[in-house]
Amino acid sequence: TVDVFANPTANFTTEANPCGDKTISFTDLSNNGSSNINNWNWDFNSDGIIDNTNQNPLILSDTNNNIVTLYVSDVNGCNDTIIKDVVVEFLDATQSIVPNIFTPNGDNWNDELVFKGVDDTKEFSIKIFNRWGRLMYESTDALKSWDGKDAADGTYFYELKYTDICSSEEKLKTGTVTLLRGPKKQ
Repeated sequence: TVDVFANPTANFTTEANPCGDKTISFTDLSNNGSSNINNWNWDFNSDGIIDNTNQNPLILSDTNNNIVTLYVSDVNGCNDTIIKDVVVEFLDATQSIVPNIFTPNGDNWNDELVFKGVDDTKEFSIKIFNRWGRLMYESTDALKSWDGKDAADGTYFYELKYTDICSSEEKLKTGTVTLLRGPKKQ
């Protein structure tokens, strides 16, 4: 007789605190096939070398972008593999909430003014003014960003009210940002 066993199905999810110590927690979500999974092999940097054999590892990442491969197998030797691009944006305490310049020139690189470190579940408002005090942009949606549409190159003033994602403090920040269309990045 020939025994046919169902393969397991590899899967995982990740969780990371953007304000923490650059650790990423991996949780195995693999489904058993005909037998229980008994081997988990993790490759965290796409080099083909197994970096961890725990079912639910916790790793310290030195990059924000990791190609992660999970190989699972069961007692019958049936196996499956999944590869995921794991992107985690870790915040640096010295990192500015608002960059000092953005370049909306259509090259998909720094084309919008994006606010980092903002808790998008809390109250938020941004107002951007030109040098004559004319309101150029206003939003209460932390997930929206300013594309500089209908604005000339130059320095703009902003008033930003937000809740810091790391400290949960409500903050008011004012400052300037430069819009510079310039050449497209090659």
